[in-house]
Amino acid sequence: MVLIAQADLHQLAAACLSGVGCDRWEADLIARHLVDANLAGHDSHGVGMLPLYLASVRRGGLIPNRQPKRVTDFGAVLVFDGERGFGHAAARAVLDAGMQRARDLGVALVSLRNSGHLGRIGDHGEYVGRAGMATLMLVNAVGRPPTVAPYGGLQARLASNPFCLAYPALNGQAPIVLDAATAAVAVGKARVARANGLQLPAGLLLDDAGQPTTDPRYALGDPHGAILPFGLHKGSGLGLFCDLFAGALMGGETIQPGNGNQKRMAAANNLFAVVINPEALGDTAAAQAEARALLDYFRSARPVDPAQTVMVPGESEAHHRAQRLEHGIELDPETWSQLVALTKSLGVVCPEPASVPA
Repeated sequence: MVLIAQADLHQLAAACLSGVGCDRWEADLIARHLVDANLAGHDSHGVGMLPLYLASVRRGGLIPNRQPKRVTDFGAVLVFDGERGFGHAAARAVLDAGMQRARDLGVALVSLRNSGHLGRIGDHGEYVGRAGMATLMLVNAVGRPPTVAPYGGLQARLASNPFCLAYPALNGQAPIVLDAATAAVAVGKARVARANGLQLPAGLLLDDAGQPTTDPRYALGDPHGAILPFGLHKGSGLGLFCDLFAGALMGGETIQPGNGNQKRMAAANNLFAVVINPEALGDTAAAQAEARALLDYFRSARPVDPAQTVMVPGESEAHHRAQRLEHGIELDPETWSQLVALTKSLGVVCPEPASVPA
């Protein structure tokens, strides 16, 4: 594995993004988002996405420095078009608008359609939670072939549509954030497994003949298999509602092929988010005390492994972040070689990692 410091990896990512036209603010924001995904232990949404993003920019499917366009402003409802810009920056602008509206009205429903990849949705949930708000987010993906089979089916019909719930921080601590794909495994995690020469656990994938497999290439369209939904019919149904709410309800596209969206030059995301201002609901001190008591009770369960503790959503990411800030971020050799190739193609200085493969 390649070991590299956070600051060096951020510098590399920001320089590559600047090299394809992102202004300094946008390049820095996207680089921070990607590197933080690596820090949080979600390498599937980290700097390994850069080659895909930059290829989309070069094809014209992803456009730097686009500001989301407000297309609906109706009381608590705000709808934006991302105009094929980078989703990390677009989501930040849309959620800022939603939080301001929630401060005024108590709640806001915000939607972003036709946006580039939004990255790790948990990052956006953390952003809202740190601002003292609660949120529920549903996301769908279009612009690429489906990867997830519906419950009872053998062919892919959905993307690994994620959902995220965030509860505001208590007493200055990190917000409570649940971020999960509705697939049994996210496509990005299959990509990381393939890069490391690993198989996936049994029970997650079907091959192109509809038979169970552990080979991650079937999740990546090489050849085209299908990922199973998590939780049987539960994940399947939730994935469908991500498409219905984030896509159809808010005037965006769904993954059904009549849209022609599977032939785009870049994948796109649509976001449906409800933002809630706790101050509009009454006694915030009592609500915080009740939440703290619940979390203490939740953690008090006897753990399966005596050496571990029961964790609430978001604590695993915090643990990974602390470890990787201290010791550096590990990247697989394939991802590192792709990043080195990017820096060479853009004339960007590539930082020296702390260690490289033997």
